[in-house]
Amino acid sequence: MKKYLLLLTLPFSLSLFASDLTLHVLKPHQVDWSSPRGLVISALKNQATFQKDPWGQTWTEINCPELKMLFTVKPKNYNFLGQIFFESQGLEVLFHTFEGHMLSDAEALSHYKTEGQIYSLKFNINSNQCSRIADYFKEFQKYKVDKNFGLPHRPLFAEGASGSSFAASFVEVAGLMDEGYREEWTRGLNVPDKNINVNGFKLLTSADHWAKNQDTQKRILFYDPEKIGNWIESKVKLLPCPDHSLRGVCIDKSFLPPLQTPIWQQRSDSTYRKK
Repeated sequence: MKKYLLLLTLPFSLSLFASDLTLHVLKPHQVDWSSPRGLVISALKNQATFQKDPWGQTWTEINCPELKMLFTVKPKNYNFLGQIFFESQGLEVLFHTFEGHMLSDAEALSHYKTEGQIYSLKFNINSNQCSRIADYFKEFQKYKVDKNFGLPHRPLFAEGASGSSFAASFVEVAGLMDEGYREEWTRGLNVPDKNINVNGFKLLTSADHWAKNQDTQKRILFYDPEKIGNWIESKVKLLPCPDHSLRGVCIDKSFLPPLQTPIWQQRSDSTYRKK
């Protein structure tokens, strides 16, 4: 009988010491994505009120035997409004590559947690998933992918990263990503060509909608902390964390078999930046 009870309690006991991958998400402060003009007005309002992370932020936390880290990717000098108004880039700024860097920023995360602004998504993972994550992290650092910060950059193609795309890339490397996550976490915009490489004042006066089918346009798709945060918030009651240690969702993915696919992906146009 004692042996039988031990077998029943063993999976739960092991789960207390399981490895995990966690995304901590700060949703943006009042960003209006309904039109180019709304987006620029949001940026102006956030600048005027000195918002520290007006576009939101995503941190990645890894708890594995071979890697215990908390980090995000940020631009060193993110002059969004300067690019729009003083360099007349218009909405080309959405596609722009800024100088980036990887950092912990643990103090900021702690502050936002205290303020109740963080939503977290924790995956329980196994040793094989941990090994892939650790290998990816080492190579990411080796190839200095974080030096290029940009919304549309894809880390697994070594193009660069944002905090949210970097976090999502770990979910993908560990074999946890599915099309449902990808669809719910990304934002796609059809940017009219007429709103690119123009002065920001033109955006304030005439840019009242994103491109329609007949317009010449440029497509951008990126992982958005607002959409990731909204997804987590919508699942809190369905997938709560057992110990209530996080304001968010906990999902066990440790049962998944190891991936056999390469970590890094190859661009179809053969302009792979890994070197």
